[in-house]
Amino acid sequence: MPDAPRRFEVFCGLVGLELEDFQREIVREVFSGRRELLVLLARGSGKTTIFAALALFELVTTKGAAVYCAAASRDQASLLFDVAKRMVGAHPEVERMVTVRHRELRCHGGTLKVLASDAPLVHGLTPSLVLVDELHAHKNAELYLALRTSMLKRPGSKMVTISTAGVGAESPLGRLRTRALSLPAVTRSGALTRAVGPSFAMLEWAVPEDADVDDPAVVKRANPASWITEEGLAEQREAVHDLAFRRYHANQWTTTEHHWLPPGAWQACASDYVIEAGEAVWIGVDVGGSRSASAVVHVTDD
Repeated sequence: MPDAPRRFEVFCGLVGLELEDFQREIVREVFSGRRELLVLLARGSGKTTIFAALALFELVTTKGAAVYCAAASRDQASLLFDVAKRMVGAHPEVERMVTVRHRELRCHGGTLKVLASDAPLVHGLTPSLVLVDELHAHKNAELYLALRTSMLKRPGSKMVTISTAGVGAESPLGRLRTRALSLPAVTRSGALTRAVGPSFAMLEWAVPEDADVDDPAVVKRANPASWITEEGLAEQREAVHDLAFRRYHANQWTTTEHHWLPPGAWQACASDYVIEAGEAVWIGVDVGGSRSASAVVHVTDD
């Protein structure tokens, strides 16, 4: 729907949320027509608020909507639901349309429910929109997979995952990010890495690994929210240990998640090449613990 981002911004104004430029970037991708979006943002960037607004917008604009918000814990699920409920009460027309139940909102025959990753799974769902909150904190991939596979039952359903950076390529979030970085088009502009494929995209705001995380101005570029200041980041740099600062405020992956090429470099090397009969070819094989950690490369003598 071409005018969906504009309609969503008008809706946000009604429920008391004024979008910033980085949030508009996210919203444009949410309504791009691709089925799945991964957004990686540093801590404190308003992920829960934009999630609640997206969930509520889907509920009130889609007849028979089935919106499921997958949180890492029951406490986080309660927080997300409470934000959505406050937005309902922020405008009389929205409040008139939406019925509030225990951990459920209803409108136009549709429902909005919040699920916790440690809750029993429900495999009979048919979602129109799935929102996965802080996948790095989920104990395992079971809830994500249950909801992702359920999307097959409803054409046009979408999934949006918003999280802070995690630890390790073999975590559920790590595998999802690795899949994004292997998409056909991966570009970096400043702190923003954009990966785009036919049905999946990623937006990641992060400090590059070779940048100076001791410089608050550098880290600020990876924290696009206006309410996060250089002064606040400088204070956090002194208050928390290095790995925590890199992960939560610089949005860098820690310990095992390192790339031997910067994002986009591998795709930029792509070209057509015909191996001639009798030409010498060397094959390099790196076998890791799983498919995502393995690689096969062939090299010719030129």
